[in-house]
Formats: sequence, structure tokens, C-alpha cells
Amino acid sequence: HEHRQLAMPSSPDLVVLISNENWRQRKDALETLERVDEREARVAFNRMQKTLSDGNLQVRNASAHAMGELSLPEVWGRVPGEFASQAVPALARCLADADPAIRKIAKQPLRVLQASQSVGDVSVAGQAALPELVEQLRDEHWRLRETACTALADMGPGCLSTTQDFAQLLGDESANCRQAAKKALEKLAGEGLAAAQFWNVMPPILKDLLPRMSHKDWRLRCSVCWAVGQGAKSVLLKASMLADIVSRKDQDAAVRRVAAEMLGLMGTAMMPATAALAGALKDDTSTLDLRTACFQSLANLHKELSALVGRAMRNNLEAKRGVERAQRCAYRLGGASRSERKHGTDLMVTPGVHQLATVPELLRILLDPTSPGAAAGIDSEYDAIDTLQAMGKAGLLGRFDASPGVAEDVLLELQKRLQDQAWNVALSSAEALAALAIGLQAPLNCLKAHQEGKSPKMQAAAKHVASQLPILQTSEIAEQAARQMRVVQSPDWEPGPIPDADKKLANELARSSLLLLSEKGLIERLDLDKEAEMLENRKRLAALREQHAGRGRGRGRKGR
Repeated sequence: HEHRQLAMPSSPDLVVLISNENWRQRKDALETLERVDEREARVAFNRMQKTLSDGNLQVRNASAHAMGELSLPEVWGRVPGEFASQAVPALARCLADADPAIRKIAKQPLRVLQASQSVGDVSVAGQAALPELVEQLRDEHWRLRETACTALADMGPGCLSTTQDFAQLLGDESANCRQAAKKALEKLAGEGLAAAQFWNVMPPILKDLLPRMSHKDWRLRCSVCWAVGQGAKSVLLKASMLADIVSRKDQDAAVRRVAAEMLGLMGTAMMPATAALAGALKDDTSTLDLRTACFQSLANLHKELSALVGRAMRNNLEAKRGVERAQRCAYRLGGASRSERKHGTDLMVTPGVHQLATVPELLRILLDPTSPGAAAGIDSEYDAIDTLQAMGKAGLLGRFDASPGVAEDVLLELQKRLQDQAWNVALSSAEALAALAIGLQAPLNCLKAHQEGKSPKMQAAAKHVASQLPILQTSEIAEQAARQMRVVQSPDWEPGPIPDADKKLANELARSSLLLLSEKGLIERLDLDKEAEMLENRKRLAALREQHAGRGRGRGRKGR
């Protein structure tokens, strides 16, 4: 009772206590700091940050809790304080703590700060924590790698420049880390960030992932096969080369047109080529046909991105705020003064919740001269192109540049895995090949149409592009995948001692993939219901034969 009547220690005294050798003293001092005002807390702030990495779990817990309490808007009102702005990166680092209780403590104040906007956009304020979190992705302990990956994903648009770093965990030996990387990318894509979709993240790291297909752990081989199937589409199409062709003024206009049309049929996987397509749209040397092709490709991308953003807005209230902010930034590009337009450009390149709608808004300026952001005419359009180029350099549009020879290696490794001793890996590689065949179909059909067209000029242009691609026949890839899937559906398939549920799941996966390939016209159209009935009859026939053979063996023994 007497202890409770003592006056609260001053900030200098608390700083000393925070550094005390006794962990209880450090913990009690931090709990006291929760109740001081901003001025008093600022004196102890630097020392508080150091206690976030204290060796004692209870001290770290108290430190994270104190930091969170002092960061809540109701302490200082809506005006952001110096301490609050500095506290956000510290709390972001807590999201990667090995202890789940500390991660939970840090999440709550960050959510409140984001909702109140008392320190602006939390994903921007937390940028200072990125280097440490990226470094933790390489830690020798899998738990720390996993939590760093999850912490980065929790930063939302603020982590877009680091997606390749945590995507490397898709080939990690720890299943937890692989799952964390997969969930992180899916979470960001679900928030409307097309730059975080697998096909916009995977290409630069494929060279590092492919050797993992030969790892002794079949689960790891399986995971990598799946990841490659999701992310290698643009590499097999050599989209980086196609974008380069489009942007080269010294290249034949027909060749540039073919490349632009192929990019336009890649869905959101063409996003890293946005600046190249936009630049050609406004290039004085571009022909009308080339400009039309670029315009249509950008219109296709705008439609795809708008649908992605629309889905995000239905599932995430924060997405609506991001769209509104992107629209305000785009509006500045329609300003009469150069300084106002530059301010809009700078805002759009800055990480933040607006990133989910920045590209659609920039494309709107290029595609719709009546939009508010295009009010300055050609100046608005050139500023929009400059903004797209700056975003590309900052890693905000994704990347599809890959090491030389990776495209050929992807196909070779997946084809090898079709013969893997583990049925899971063989089926996973077949699914990956099927996904790639479907993804390649539209662009390669476009190329084929030009090769077989009536214009000699376009035929020659298509032939030139085709000569630089590793694959031209998606039906070959599809048939390789289908062959393995038919094996899984065969009554003679013996994967070994596995649960009936796993065997049923494998059959269902093979069946759905075969049906999808059939619907796309990549393999012979099948009536899978009749095929299933046929397979069932074959199974019954095989069982009867086995029964008959067993009786025969019994009679043989009796005769002897």
C-alpha cells in the first residue's frame, strides 16, 4: 500500500531503471512509462526502442505494450506527435517478434493509427523498418523468417518493393515459411495490389527456385512446382523482350505491333510493361496500327485492374480509402502548373494505400482525355507516362525480367518432375504445366494468327518474334500434363500406401485440370462423365480379373 502512494519516477529515473540489470526493474519501468505524457516519454524513447529486442520475453512484452499505448490517438488527439511517428517503425518491427503475444500487442495500435490517420498512412510511416525485416528473412531460425514475412505483408502497400525478398521463401526448407510466403502474396493481391500477384513477382527469382525442384524433401519439390506454374508465364513468353521491342524506336513498326498485341493478352501479367506500352502510344514515330495495338493493350489492362480493385473494395474497407486517395493524386496531374502536377507524381510514387488504384488512374488519363487528370492535355499524358516509369524503377509495377536461359530451364525441370517418384510432385508438375499452357494460349494464338495471316509484312514480323521464343505450341505442354493426369485417373494407378482421401483428392485434381484443358481446346474435348464411367467399368473389370485369378490359384494349390 505504501508503495502505491510513492510519486511516479521522473523520466531520467525511468531511463536508468529501463537499463537496470534486473529484468523485473526494466519491466516495471516500462509499465510506468505507459502512463506518462508525450513530453516525458520522448526522454526515454530511444531506450524504449532498444528494449524491444531485450532478451527477456516479459520485458519485450512490456516494451511493445508501452509503445502501443503511447501511440494511440486518444492520448494526444488527432494531431500526430513526433513520438507517434517514430513509434510506428518500432511497432512494425514488433510484428516480426518470435512471440505471438508481442505481435498481437503491436497490431492493435497500428490498426488504430491507420484508421484514425493520426500519423498519416502507417505503411509509409513504417518504411524505416523495412531493411531490418528484409534482413530477418535470411535469419538461420525458421520462426524468425516466418514472422518477418508475415510482418512485411501486414505493412500492405508499404512492402511492395520487398516482394521478391519474401517470395524467396517459397523455396524455403521450412514448410511454415513457404506457407507464410504464399499467404503473404495472396493477402497483398487480395488487397488489390496487382504488383504482388505471383506472375509479377516470381520471374526474377526463378533461377534461385529451380534447383529446389531436386531437393530430397518431396513437399518442397511440390511447393516449388506449384510456384513455378503460377509465376513463369511471362518468362516463357519472354515478356521482358517483348516490352523492349515495343519501346525501341529503331525496331520495325510491325514487329513492335506484334509484341504490343501479345503483351495485351497476358492479363495483369503485362503490368511491368505498362510504361513501355504508354511510351509507344505517345511516340511520334509510332504508326497508327502500333498506337492502336498499344491503346487496346492498355485498355485491356485497365479493365483487368479495375476488376481486381473492385473485388478488393468489396472485401476491404481500407481499399475504398486507397481508391479515393489515388483519384485525388491523379486529379493533380490535370493541374495547370508544373509544380502541382509534379506534386501529384511524387505522391503516386510514394508507397501507400493508394497504390492499389494508382495504375488504373494513370491509365485513365492516357485512355480518356475527358478525365479530370487529363485536363492539362499532352502535359498530363506525359506526366502520367513519367509516373509509370518511376513506379517501374521503384518496383511498384512488379518485374518480369529473368536470367538468360531460365525460360528453357523452367520447361525442362517441370518435364523432369513428371517422372518424379513421389506422385504428389508428378501431379503438381502436371498442374503447373497445365496452368502455363492455359496462360500462354491467348498470346501465342495471336502470334500464330499473324503467321498465318494474309499480310506478308505481319507474317515476317510474327516470324521474327517467334524465332526468339522458347515454345510456340501450347498443345504440346498441355498434352504432357494431360498424360500424367490420365495416369492418376487410371484404375491401374498405384501411388503406394496413401489414405483413400488423398487418392480421391488426386483424382479430383486431375479430373478438374483435364476438364479445364479440354474447355480451352488444348486437348481433345472429352466427356469426362462418360470417361469416369468408363474408368469405373475398367476398375470393376480389373477387380473381377483379380478375383478370377485368385480362384485359379486356389484350385491350383488344391490340385497339388
